[in-house]
Amino acid sequence: MLRAISDCNVPKFLSGDIPLFKGIIKDLFPSIDLKTPNYELLEIGISRTMEIKDFTSHDEFKLKIT
Repeated sequence: MLRAISDCNVPKFLSGDIPLFKGIIKDLFPSIDLKTPNYELLEIGISRTMEIKDFTSHDEFKLKIT
């Protein structure tokens, strides 16, 4: 459930808001360590598509796509 909350909300935040959100989640659920999922193949596909489309690559943009 916590992964779903994170995945639904993080893309809506500005990059400066993400650490605040993670802090709130840590305060509300101190015993849960929410690990970052492995999206390696997806990220490779995003990077390749951005190159093909001649888009500038930004980590925040990739995070929103993911």
